[in-house]
Amino acid sequence: MPNVLVTAAGAPGCARLIRSLREAGYRVTGVDMNERVAAARICDAFATVPAGDDPGFIARAADRVRELGADVVFPTSSSEIVASRPRSFVERP
Repeated sequence: MPNVLVTAAGAPGCARLIRSLREAGYRVTGVDMNERVAAARICDAFATVPAGDDPGFIARAADRVRELGADVVFPTSSSEIVASRPRSFVERP
């Protein structure tokens, strides 16, 4: 089963996104800067990362992708999308 990592998992609307992905058969890993979000309880796995505009966000998010075995990264915050361009979260062979 593919593992989808959802960033900013505590953002408005993400709880429904996470439930929909799980109902469709995906394993969902959530990351957010706040460990006390609802997503921490409804995801298959959850971890904290710095805010999307933090200089350490990309490195920490990449670590979480590798550690948690994510196949796909689903960014939900515009600051995270801007921070990741033009870099890749993880170099794949």
